[in-house]
Amino acid sequence: MKKSIVNLIIFRKLYLKKVLLILIVCLPFSVFSQDSVFEEITAFKNFDNSSIFEITQDNNQTIWLRTNKGLLNYNGKFISNRFKNSAIKSSLSTALFINNDSVFIGNSNNLSLITKSNIFSFEAKGVNKIFKHKNIYYVASNHGIFYFNRNYLQPLKTTYNLDFSIINDIIFYDNNFIVASNSGLWILSDLFNPKQLHYFQKEILVLLKCIKINYLF
Repeated sequence: MKKSIVNLIIFRKLYLKKVLLILIVCLPFSVFSQDSVFEEITAFKNFDNSSIFEITQDNNQTIWLRTNKGLLNYNGKFISNRFKNSAIKSSLSTALFINNDSVFIGNSNNLSLITKSNIFSFEAKGVNKIFKHKNIYYVASNHGIFYFNRNYLQPLKTTYNLDFSIINDIIFYDNNFIVASNSGLWILSDLFNPKQLHYFQKEILVLLKCIKINYLF
């Protein structure tokens, strides 16, 4: 009886050693196979020194990259530099927004609107974001908030301190407009005729974290 128990223990030890040996041999191959999932985009080799600031996608599933070398298009196979030979200085762009077939490119001096047939330019100092809500296009700039009024940019008049602030970002969340500026965080019920307006400065970091978490989910 004792002999059979000893043999069983020896068998188990040998079995465990074999299992460990197999794991040690197979583990590197398993890790390697997982790493191979990450493939280098060979089409991007010509733009190795590019810094990517923003990524967006149009209705044709084309990916747009806003970089320090201009606007790049990626269709899944090839990357091309858009507007390289045009008067649009896309390499100096500070904001990018695409809606249907219209491309909005903002920079430090103006806002360009590119359609299938035309290119329009609007004076705007320091465009930081182009934002659309209910078919109205808003522009966050270093000189306040603007909106498209027919064929020109019209400055919004909300409150004095906000109108002359540097607007870094705008989102619409929980039936309110959240405006991030150099003067603080503003929450407005409406951008044209706000019935409620809240201003936060000391609590801005806490609020931004809460809004960001809720905005994602």
